[in-house]
Amino acid sequence: MRHSPQVFRLYGFQFYIVNSKIIVMKKMIVLIAVVFAGIYTTQAQGGGGGYQRRTVEERVKMVMDRLGDLKLDKDQTTKTDSVFTEFYRNRDKAMQDMMAGGGQPDRDKMREANQKMSADRDDKLKKVFTADQYKKWKDEIEPAMRQQRGGGGGNGGGGGNGTGGGNK
Repeated sequence: MRHSPQVFRLYGFQFYIVNSKIIVMKKMIVLIAVVFAGIYTTQAQGGGGGYQRRTVEERVKMVMDRLGDLKLDKDQTTKTDSVFTEFYRNRDKAMQDMMAGGGQPDRDKMREANQKMSADRDDKLKKVFTADQYKKWKDEIEPAMRQQRGGGGGNGGGGGNGTGGGNK
């Protein structure tokens, strides 16, 4: 013997009770689809916890925190902060200039510019650091920072916390 389903409405949704099971009709299914589409769109636009480029100040602070092992004095700290601030500003400007032309920027030109800026930064750091501090920077700290960025690409040309190129 078949029973006809019980139907009730709640907030514009129709619910059917058939054999002690509640079945939600079209409106609920459409609502769920809209929610998933919204989540997907937010993720695709980078709003849902995706990568967000750090400011120059944030990147400099990260580097300065990492340089704690070097035991820099006050003068070295001030000069090092200035070197990295200039480095990151120049790098951001170069990146903007390359992206301004529209289309895909030339990776070789980006790499070349980044290596030159990194070499300039390192020349300045040599003048600020002692020989031992510079050696520790090149051998331990800089490589560790490059590894932290990860090799996944798609991070705005390597601007995660970036230290620049790999000039050893």
